[in-house]
Amino acid sequence: MSRIALIAHGRFRGTRTIGAVSEQIGYSAQFTERRLHAEFLARHLHPDVEVVVVAGGDGTLHEVVNGLMQRPPTARPSIAILPMGSGNDTARALGIRAGLPDLQRRLRQRSPVFWDVIRLTFTTTEGQRAQRFCINIADLGFGGMVMEQYDHRLRTIPLGLGYLVASFHALFSARPSMLQVVTGFQEREHPMLMACLCNSKWFGKGLGISPQADPSDGLMDITLVGDASPLDYLRFLPALWRGKPINDPRVEYLRSRAVLLVPAATMHLEIDGEYSGVGPVEAEVIPRQICFLA
Repeated sequence: MSRIALIAHGRFRGTRTIGAVSEQIGYSAQFTERRLHAEFLARHLHPDVEVVVVAGGDGTLHEVVNGLMQRPPTARPSIAILPMGSGNDTARALGIRAGLPDLQRRLRQRSPVFWDVIRLTFTTTEGQRAQRFCINIADLGFGGMVMEQYDHRLRTIPLGLGYLVASFHALFSARPSMLQVVTGFQEREHPMLMACLCNSKWFGKGLGISPQADPSDGLMDITLVGDASPLDYLRFLPALWRGKPINDPRVEYLRSRAVLLVPAATMHLEIDGEYSGVGPVEAEVIPRQICFLA
């Protein structure tokens, strides 16, 4: 039997689910102990590991993907997601259900699904250029502002209340900023509330910000929300919850292999639900880099 590794978020240490998975695969879990630890663990997986089970949410998965992308393509194991986080938007896009029975079925069947990744180059809050890989969605603007507030001030508040407080703060304080958007086909510059670079469809705990996104087509879908207020964004929620296109002239859908986002003022960036820095942002698609069992 091929070797299966298990990387789990540290808050699930001692849970019955992780114990059952460890018993099932015959290997103990490696638990995260700090931020970016899952990335370190994924980068240093044993060479004979063919599947890595990722137990956690989108943030844990984001770190694992970034760790695997530092390995040669032939040395990247497949990923079997065990969704245990608060959002689980990548698992939602893959049609993966929570619980051990669904994981056991996927480990038996080994049906591969290859996804593109988006490579992003951006500016850290310290002013240095940095690079990360996005497996799901990156958001420059409103969503980045939510995560900046949440990460720096409110993450320790339990039961998801910190995220709720950060969201309300952004709703009452975010304003559209002038943003230049350059793709291989066109260029535009006007006030925007947010620019979402989408490999997949869902973000923000089940909001379908990019209804037509296909994570295996070699293109990123770009959703631009223009000169709209955060309260206008609330009016868009019924369509977002249904995963339908927003019928409003201030919302625009593009598709490109690469894009450059240059804000005139500070716009915050989140990648896969993790606060990362600020613009400007360069992004390009790298096709079929990560294999999921789904």
